[in-house]
Amino acid sequence: MHWLNKIAKHHQEWIKIAVNFGARDYAEDIVQEAYIRVHKYSNPEKIIKNDKVNKGYMFFIIRNICNNFNNELKKTRKLPLNDHVYNISNESLESEKDVALQNIINKMDKELENWQKKLKLALLIYFILLKKVKIK
Repeated sequence: MHWLNKIAKHHQEWIKIAVNFGARDYAEDIVQEAYIRVHKYSNPEKIIKNDKVNKGYMFFIIRNICNNFNNELKKTRKLPLNDHVYNISNESLESEKDVALQNIINKMDKELENWQKKLKLALLIYFILLKKVKIK
């Protein structure tokens, strides 16, 4: 039996460890990442002793991945989902969308300056038809 299969036999234990470290919805992903790291950076002698899996070794790998994951989550900006904040967020998103759209239009205008009139007309017709299809 391949040494990784021996480790995978304890899959549910590894999931429980990840859940206990706060991974909950991401426990499966964290355990998969642990398998990848074990395969990439470890060797059978470190993790299989006397034909048994060194559970402490896996525990520390999973713990480290969970800690890294939790640290990344802390860096993520969180906003409450009440109506007031949501409306403010929508307004700022709309203005950001407008600015982004205007930047795209400016870049397209600059690029289209070099195109021939027939190509410009074809592109314009394409976008008009595309808009009509989406409206229906």
